[in-house]
Amino acid sequence: MAQFRAGTRVRALLPWQEGELERLQTLYQAGSLSHAFLIHDLGHEVEASRSFAAQFAAGVFCENQLLGGCLRCSSCQLRQAGSHADLHWLQPEEAKQIKIEQIRSAIDWSHQTAQQGRAKVLVLDTVEHMNMYAINALLKLLEEPVENTFILLLSSRPLLVLPTLKSRCQRLEIAACLPAEAIVWLAKRHPDIEEADLQSLYDLTGQKPLAADQLLQSGEQNQVLNLVEGLQHWLKGEVTPIQAGQRLHVKERPEMVFDVLFRAIAEAHRQQSGSQTKMKSESVRYLSELLKGRFDHWHLCQLSDRTVKARQAVLSGHNLNAALLIDQFLLNTEIT
Repeated sequence: MAQFRAGTRVRALLPWQEGELERLQTLYQAGSLSHAFLIHDLGHEVEASRSFAAQFAAGVFCENQLLGGCLRCSSCQLRQAGSHADLHWLQPEEAKQIKIEQIRSAIDWSHQTAQQGRAKVLVLDTVEHMNMYAINALLKLLEEPVENTFILLLSSRPLLVLPTLKSRCQRLEIAACLPAEAIVWLAKRHPDIEEADLQSLYDLTGQKPLAADQLLQSGEQNQVLNLVEGLQHWLKGEVTPIQAGQRLHVKERPEMVFDVLFRAIAEAHRQQSGSQTKMKSESVRYLSELLKGRFDHWHLCQLSDRTVKARQAVLSGHNLNAALLIDQFLLNTEIT
């Protein structure tokens, strides 16, 4: 991966982020905006933080100073094309860490004159993945800010960010999208999808609207919904583990079955403890009820642990036969 990436894919302004973005843009126009922010999405959706950072940059760069950009001026067009020279997006490289060489290059870039004559924005994506050498280099940039250069540190796990970094940034927690608002937003973007299916996808992605939106855009929604039905048939004993495995294997994303199962197990735990349900999808609630009826609390915890380990094995990058792993998982699960 290149050291710098000129932003993520262009996404429309998210309605639940508009208020905070407008506040920051007002501060920027007044010349009183902090130079560094540690950004965390309270909905625990890293794509939401990325969208926020991209839209912040859009408002700063726009020649017409419109929230989210006017999409017509030369600066907005450069940003949409992914070639805006005053926006640099830094991510972990192959070693899954942001390295000191990347930070040094960022420091050199920060001292260059803004090519579009406005501000410059540096985004450090998943900043918790930095080694100590990179952190020490970044501290110098944070302690000696460059005029009209803004640094956005994105973190999905802010507890892992060192206090020395936190103390030099303004903490910015982005409000999560409310469930009702999320379904309305998804329905507007995908008017041909039934609301019940939108609700199921929203629940199965951990109530993350952007993750559900990505599934819909990729056309994988039917595969996910079929996983729920396939797991129901397996738990009811209507199919053998091998027959279920054939239905539950999604070639492009074999970890999906374990994602779905883990969400349903978490809901079954809530049902067993008498806690209020978080799932509104009838099909997902029914799957959770089947799990609750087939496993006591102790065995449900065991199943949850095995599900997490199986998912990690699929995503490990090793040359595993995912279909065989799913079959073995089902065969080794004793349903009472």
